Amino acid sequence: MSFSSLRAAAKAMTKRERVIRLDISKSGDLQCKTIMCEKVGGACPCRLARFVGQAASHLTHLEALDVSDSALDVLPTAVFESLPSLKELSARNNKLVEFPSEVNLLKNLETLDLRGNSLKSLPLMELAYLQPKLKRVDVRNNPVELRQNVEQALVSTKTKELESILVFI
Repeated sequence: MSFSSLRAAAKAMTKRERVIRLDISKSGDLQCKTIMCEKVGGACPCRLARFVGQAASHLTHLEALDVSDSALDVLPTAVFESLPSLKELSARNNKLVEFPSEVNLLKNLETLDLRGNSLKSLPLMELAYLQPKLKRVDVRNNPVELRQNVEQALVSTKTKELESILVFI
């Protein structure tokens, strides 16, 4: 089943329904309400981490996660550790500066959409590890340094095969 809020997904999980797609882009579900948190009122990766951590046993069939347009500056490790079936991850139009190397835990990942962030580098060795399943990594609309850094790293790390799946333009 497909859900557009953490609350709806949590409710379905109590009924033992399989959650296949979770689209919480622009939903406000990641807005922090914890008064002691430095991100109160803004997007908080802790809310996503807490949800994924608590619901991990119910998310084993999750194939698509969309956290786009959520103002996230980091993706929590729980996303990578607890979602073994994830095929599509969309985190476009956030504030990501770096992308976690734990991406290599998503062994079924086929599509990674990171358009419109502030990325300056990518964990190329970890992404190479996901091939041949990984078919597309979209990094359009990121700083110019990303393309320069990635092209330089492709040569030095011998991960040239990634070049065919990276989308810059």
